[in-house]
Amino acid sequence: MARHRFLICLPCFGLPIYEDIARLCIRLLRTRGRFDGDILVFTDGAFTASAPDVRVVNVGDLKVLPVVCATLETLRARVASVTRFGQTAPLDRDGAVPGPVRVLYSKAFKCLTASYVDPSKYRQVAIMDTDMVAIDDVNPLFCAASGTAMGVDERPFNRMTAPSCGGDLLRPEERGRAERRWGINTGFICVASDAFHDVLRRWGEAFVAQAHLANEWADQPFFNLLALRRSIRFRPIPRAWIEAPPEYGRRGHEFRLGRSTKLLHLCMANKSRCFSKMEALSSLLDGGSRRKEIALTIRAWLSAARAAASRPPPGCVFR
Repeated sequence: MARHRFLICLPCFGLPIYEDIARLCIRLLRTRGRFDGDILVFTDGAFTASAPDVRVVNVGDLKVLPVVCATLETLRARVASVTRFGQTAPLDRDGAVPGPVRVLYSKAFKCLTASYVDPSKYRQVAIMDTDMVAIDDVNPLFCAASGTAMGVDERPFNRMTAPSCGGDLLRPEERGRAERRWGINTGFICVASDAFHDVLRRWGEAFVAQAHLANEWADQPFFNLLALRRSIRFRPIPRAWIEAPPEYGRRGHEFRLGRSTKLLHLCMANKSRCFSKMEALSSLLDGGSRRKEIALTIRAWLSAARAAASRPPPGCVFR
């Protein structure tokens, strides 16, 4: 593998649609995102594509990995089903969970990527969800100083008291401080190479230590807890660099696309719809659409989704 300044790790596990999403994500990273570093895809076989500039690592059946087992067992003991973004799916006995829960495999695996990566070959390493659309140069996102991890906070949606951002893991004396901190979204986390193994080791250890408190957000609450307790050094990247349109739809906020936004995170439970929206945005970008046109298109989607969600039967907020 050629020596590059940066590496992006992409988890791709589960249904065939995840491969479609990953392939489109990679294409947009290379074109619109102008990313010329290395890309490493981790998969259980869901990702079969190969290209000269993409390396694929098949890690096999994730259900045998301790972190994944701990998460699924905890969820199975706590609830008969898991609801994410308005969709509910049962937890199967064998752990082969469908739909919105299947994404837990990718999430739970993130803290294990250190076992497969030699960070000394890179200045910085990012772990990134595949449901992201690059609309501008992503290289400025690789800005973690020595010894630090960086990512985007969930302002103005979630504080660290939210279940998705570690609220269920807090000690009573930590809640006041957590209420004053915006939660961290782990859809994109960039770590300086000298801190990569330490950050991911602590992340995995926190996961295992409190696996009995795991929820459907899997990895994210534990990362937030480490940042709150300063067990890892975390610095937020400029908030506008990564936007998540579905969050605006779920909260009833008006979506605005800033001039500095580089990634759009389409964090949707229905991955077929997610891929459809990614394709639509890709077509707009390939056709030379400007940010204003993209923003108007997204607002129209959100408006239609809210109208549909207000009619029975209820559906996913972002359609």
